[in-house]
Amino acid sequence: MFDWPAPATVAVVETVTTEDAVVELGYRLRIRATKSGGRRLAYEQLELRSVNGQPVSDKEQAAFARRYGGITPDFTVSAGGEFGAVVAVEDTTRAVLALSGVSDKTLRALADDPAVRQKVAARAGDAWRSWVELWMRPLPPPGASASWPTPDGGRIDVHNRGTGDHPTLVRLEARVVPYGGPLEIRRSAASGEVIAQIDQLAVEVVVETDPTSLRPAFVRTARRSTVSAAGSKAETVETREYRFAWERTDG
Repeated sequence: MFDWPAPATVAVVETVTTEDAVVELGYRLRIRATKSGGRRLAYEQLELRSVNGQPVSDKEQAAFARRYGGITPDFTVSAGGEFGAVVAVEDTTRAVLALSGVSDKTLRALADDPAVRQKVAARAGDAWRSWVELWMRPLPPPGASASWPTPDGGRIDVHNRGTGDHPTLVRLEARVVPYGGPLEIRRSAASGEVIAQIDQLAVEVVVETDPTSLRPAFVRTARRSTVSAAGSKAETVETREYRFAWERTDG
């Protein structure tokens, strides 16, 4: 089912919406074949296009590229479409940690921690899972729904809305309900006490994709979480929209 062309290039516009801001990013994904028949994807020409609907200056654009260019790593997927690995995960981990403002000593210690590297790699695979991996099982027929368990004990509910204005694309909706412990725990550096806990409630995904190749035209994810701190709870929602323009297949 998974059949992304290689070599190829796809332009992506990503819009991130939180309670604080709406940020629009642009980049290109360069797709190359691997020796095992899989794919290697590289982010190129990353740019900050607008913040809250307002264009950014050249100075702001340059600062954004310097600050965030290192946290968009190359990654690989298998011939069947499963997320594989982040290329040079050590460098990506260091770049992500550097953004948090930790000391050099702490950065070196955390960057060498396998658990931290695994978390960085998993985060890098989140987009791929919404673009492709969620839809690799046999899909329900148009108008029908299906459910299956996740590896961590959660559940995925999928509904097939069928074709719309584009007869080659199918519109699919999914709700992923995770299971297990908190997504993140923050502790006081001084006392070690828990000062905040983040629990992921659900991820809702909508995709318009070609079911014969799983090449998406549009993806929207909404990640709902609760943050518990100082005896109170607050729900947060982060929405990401991806629009794909498949430009060429000559690499």
